Amino acid sequence: MTSELFTYAVASQQLLRLCEYVDAPWVFYSRAGQCLTVHECIEAFRSMDVRQVAVTVIRGMRVSTVWTGVDHGPGQAETGPPVAIFETMVFRGAKGSTAYAMERYATEADALAGHERHCQRVDAVTSEANKTLGEP
Repeated sequence: MTSELFTYAVASQQLLRLCEYVDAPWVFYSRAGQCLTVHECIEAFRSMDVRQVAVTVIRGMRVSTVWTGVDHGPGQAETGPPVAIFETMVFRGAKGSTAYAMERYATEADALAGHERHCQRVDAVTSEANKTLGEP
């Protein structure tokens, strides 16, 4: 099984399990913010290229911004701010799994701006840490 097919299979299983086990009415969205059925969302998840908005590695820290496709606040659109379907996370190491920061956004433009802010913060913090440690 190729990596892309494996990713598709895992994403499909995760989304279907999510729909089966949560009581809230989960809603799925395209990158443009249009409502999708769960099966349309699974189809869109076929490729990481579609899900990955931006990724940057700075001095061993990875800033990753993705389209999640999932409304992380079911019902939020009617009662509050827009739904959050993009997410930026900061990890240690190129393949690190511990998140040091996380922020969610409603639009791809906001997600790209947020990605840039996180990159600037990581650059500033790691640069200062390296100066303190006497490293380049």
